[in-house]
Amino acid sequence: MTPRSTLDLRFVALLGVVGLALAAFLAERTVLDAQIAGRPAKDDVVYWEQHVERNPAYPASRVRLAQAYQAAGRFDEAQREYEAALALDPDSDAAAIGRDGILRRNGEVDLALAQLEPYARDHPRCAICWYYLASTYLDRGRLDQAEAAAQALLASNLVVTSGMYSVSDFHFEAYLMAGGVAVARGEHDRAISLLRDAIARRPDNPRPHILEANSLLATAQPAAALAALERAESRLAPGDDALRGEIERLRRSAR
Repeated sequence: MTPRSTLDLRFVALLGVVGLALAAFLAERTVLDAQIAGRPAKDDVVYWEQHVERNPAYPASRVRLAQAYQAAGRFDEAQREYEAALALDPDSDAAAIGRDGILRRNGEVDLALAQLEPYARDHPRCAICWYYLASTYLDRGRLDQAEAAAQALLASNLVVTSGMYSVSDFHFEAYLMAGGVAVARGEHDRAISLLRDAIARRPDNPRPHILEANSLLATAQPAAALAALERAESRLAPGDDALRGEIERLRRSAR
């Protein structure tokens, strides 16, 4: 396997890994009371503070209060509430992931890993846990651990749930992550297979096409790589200069 010192990790950014899963996870949550959706952050805090005061032993309320604190920029209080939720319910994926997000935001990635690793081992169906672990290991060039986490991700239920909200289709990001890990490990046939699974889920997304081109180039298939790059370029959003630059870099290599 390629050591980190010589590994070209430019494609890691294509995965959109660090922080984006949590953002989508929280953005797509369903609110317990539809009438309070869209409330200002400060009002949301007051609502959930009162809810927790009335229901101090209800872990889901603690999670909601933590999310409200996050939205209001009160991160220390958010972390406190996530910890309180985990103390009440050690199986709360939402609390474990919320705490992880706060730690990462604060730059405490080592501590985040130290807490998320045992949680994921004890909760193998926590897809978002394995996704975060795979992304962090990949970013650090710890490819054996990234592969193990990617395998655990694919073996999970691939549904992000907490009992209070759900992201129903996590397959695309899972296949993309596992494919990116395989690219980094030089397992290009497997990478191509996984990336084509991702493309089947989201053919409109340019990222798997670009990663596929990486593996096609590595296996001496320049014509196929150029075709993949054409597909990627046709799917770029206006102003996506970073991906456009990566496409041009790979084109030069293919030619």
